[in-house]
Amino acid sequence: MRQAVFLLVALTLADAVFFAKSMQKKEKKEEFRPKLPFFANCTSEEIREFFSITRNKSLPKKEVEERTREWAEERGNETLVVYTEYIAELKKRKENAFLVLKQVFNKLPEMLERYDEAREDMDITGEEEEKKLARILNAYSLETRNAFVYLITHHYPRGVNDTKRKPFIPSPRKNGENRNKGPYGKKEEKIPVEEEAL
Repeated sequence: MRQAVFLLVALTLADAVFFAKSMQKKEKKEEFRPKLPFFANCTSEEIREFFSITRNKSLPKKEVEERTREWAEERGNETLVVYTEYIAELKKRKENAFLVLKQVFNKLPEMLERYDEAREDMDITGEEEEKKLARILNAYSLETRNAFVYLITHHYPRGVNDTKRKPFIPSPRKNGENRNKGPYGKKEEKIPVEEEAL
């Protein structure tokens, strides 16, 4: 009887400890603070207030901007300065990203023409074609290359079974060696005639 009571008490204590630990984890999750620099001296309630403004889909963007600026002003001069710097940096990064995208989209048609000319040139060997395609790709910026390779591998016709093949990405080979032996990079193995009949 004593053992049964002792076991019940032990199980109850274990459940209580487990419950307390799970509640601590839950409280820690609720105290999560986003890493925006102007939240450094803000309470959880002030952060919730900020996000209630920014996540309100019914407000016009201009009003959201005005209200968040007012929110920063209410928190003091230090928060306002950090908030203003953060917004200026964010706008600058967006403008730079837009300029890069414009440059990429301006270069893509030219790159596609050069790529297609190299692919259609029937007077060169496969090895020369790979080197020529690699030179064409290397002549452009990394952003342009990445966008082009993505588009080519998803939309450029390669044959009847386009969906079953891996995308073609040209790369120069050392000493003309072709490391891609089979359709998926594996060496093809010959099956003996006896096993083939089975």
